[in-house]
Amino acid sequence: MYRLGENHIKRRHRHIAILVVVIVLAVVLSVIGTRALRAQTAISPPPPATNHSVSAPSMQTKHIDESLFSIDLPTDWKLQQHQTTTGDIYIWINTAGNAGVRNITLYIDTPEPQLGVNRALFVQNNDNRLTAIKDVSDNCAGFTGPSASASSGTAPAKWNGADFLCDLANYTRDVVGTVSQDGINEVMITGPTAGRHSIFLTYTDNSSQPDYAIFINALQSLQLK
Repeated sequence: MYRLGENHIKRRHRHIAILVVVIVLAVVLSVIGTRALRAQTAISPPPPATNHSVSAPSMQTKHIDESLFSIDLPTDWKLQQHQTTTGDIYIWINTAGNAGVRNITLYIDTPEPQLGVNRALFVQNNDNRLTAIKDVSDNCAGFTGPSASASSGTAPAKWNGADFLCDLANYTRDVVGTVSQDGINEVMITGPTAGRHSIFLTYTDNSSQPDYAIFINALQSLQLK
């Protein structure tokens, strides 16, 4: 509808100008928003990796020298008993903290084919020394059949292919025994002067936090003369 004094061309140009301004503002705001999002989500490259060497604290030990062998034990441990009735049996116990909760027994030329243990540590002879292979096993009650002897409470078991006796009658104890391919409860090692001997070690840990490293370190320090 035409009205007197109204310029339709100017009004159309004004509308076009406003539309152009709106479009330009929209484009500018879109660019600013995109740049802002990119600034917030940009991930800076990670810093160069650094390697830190962590070494376990060394256990303080003392050197024990006997006629047939030597062994290193924690400094607070002492000899509780030495039996010589049949072969040699040495028993050492801890004295620090909860005294007597840990002990190591060394059997030299003392047949113990009927002694059952709760955990096994596979060992091999290395000239006149012993080497522990792998770690201490779980409680053998978890991987041994129920066929325990009525008289002894033990049952045949294997760890790393080596035979031993699992003490099912006292499965709540924590007694670790060395096992090897040489036979039940023995491994043969030969000293340069002492000659060939049968060795068997057990470790009992009745503490709330058993520490099998004590046993592994001790048996690997054992050296036949």
